[in-house]
Amino acid sequence: MQVTAGPDGFVATAETPDYRAHVLLAEYLRDRHAAGGAALERALPRLRKELSKAELVALIRAIHARIGWIGGHERELSEPGRWQEFLAQLARNLYAPRLPFEASDLILMLQSHRQNRALWSFGPEELLVAYLETHDLTPELAAELRHFQSELQGVPGGMKYQNQAGYQVALAHVHMLLWHDESDPLDAAHCWSDGVRRDLRAMTGERKACWKALLRHIKGNAPAKPAKSWLKEAEQRLDAVGREGFRACLRAWLAAFRTAEPQRLSVAGSHILRGLLWYAALARDPELAADALALLDATWKAKRNLDKVMVALVSVLETLPPASAWPSLLRLQQEWPTSSVQVERFLKKTAAELGITEEELKARALLKPKLEIGEQVERMMERLGEQRAMVRVRLPRDE
Repeated sequence: MQVTAGPDGFVATAETPDYRAHVLLAEYLRDRHAAGGAALERALPRLRKELSKAELVALIRAIHARIGWIGGHERELSEPGRWQEFLAQLARNLYAPRLPFEASDLILMLQSHRQNRALWSFGPEELLVAYLETHDLTPELAAELRHFQSELQGVPGGMKYQNQAGYQVALAHVHMLLWHDESDPLDAAHCWSDGVRRDLRAMTGERKACWKALLRHIKGNAPAKPAKSWLKEAEQRLDAVGREGFRACLRAWLAAFRTAEPQRLSVAGSHILRGLLWYAALARDPELAADALALLDATWKAKRNLDKVMVALVSVLETLPPASAWPSLLRLQQEWPTSSVQVERFLKKTAAELGITEEELKARALLKPKLEIGEQVERMMERLGEQRAMVRVRLPRDE
């Protein structure tokens, strides 16, 4: 019988699941022990070239199995944390959204990231986002994702995540992923967007498939302004749904904001609403624009999570003639306290087209103080979003 023993103490036989992958890991760990970081740099291009996508998935599965085994035998091993760290670094560099992960692979990864300290500096959220593009969440995967969500923590100055930005990115991804869980009970009092989920679940056939694709194009880590690549893909998904069908659904969903009934917006709901507003701007429909601008008069149970939505109204206002956009633009600038470079930039542009100088805007107190700081922060966030610089999250320690 074939037997392979690694320097980490793990012994694999021909009957071990993903045996060939464990042979490769034993070779990598021996080389890493001898050559340090250079071994990782050598291994990555070789593995990506020599292994098929399915074999890379098997290698990642084997890494998680091995990290878990080391954790279960750490009292018997020499430097278990060191071997786990070597394996975690390899996994982090092998993670790629293009790989054909199955639901069972993702469940294993979510469990492993929760349970093993060596994996707390990053997570598999982007892999799940890519999976959702072509698959529904299985009940088992959704349940494990909720378990993962329950253990995400972010405490400024704490030690339970790599940094606050990483925590926020991971949290946004998970909220959005679970929004698409069709087994999740609906509760209109929880979020306006549950009306969207209700109607989506009632659809069938090709219509439902096209709407799923459109809504799954809306991500939780989007920048303040949609990127050109996002808009190009959005045009295709909008055409697949059909302009008239999109118009009818969105007008029905936005009608809630014309009532006196207070609305609530969850984290995921705020991302969905912002994305739908960007789609409304693409549709360039005056009636849709009017319905979207009803957000300025909506009654809210709480204004938490609303800033990104109100800034997204700029995209809608940009589709209107300057004179038509101006009254709503003034309200947006004056009634919403958070300074936004997007709003202020469009205010100055529209004012110039209407013959209003920047000095007049200042005299009328239409330019908010301390915008310079807000502009720097927002521009930084835009660059991060456009570069898709995903910072990973650390899960809480079992202390």
